Amino acid sequence: MPQPILCQTPTRGWVNLAYARQIQFRKIHIHMSWQFTCRIIWSNGDSDILFYC
Repeated sequence: MPQPILCQTPTRGWVNLAYARQIQFRKIHIHMSWQFTCRIIWSNGDSDILFYC
């Protein structure tokens, strides 16, 4: 069993990255301002997108 790797996010609380296969960071332009996003692809193929203001 993998050891938990916890990361606190501003929008989703705590996320366990132990089962993450890939993590991508991007800067996007939304609502007339630049924001950072983080896309996590999990070991089972699912993905989540987290927004950072």
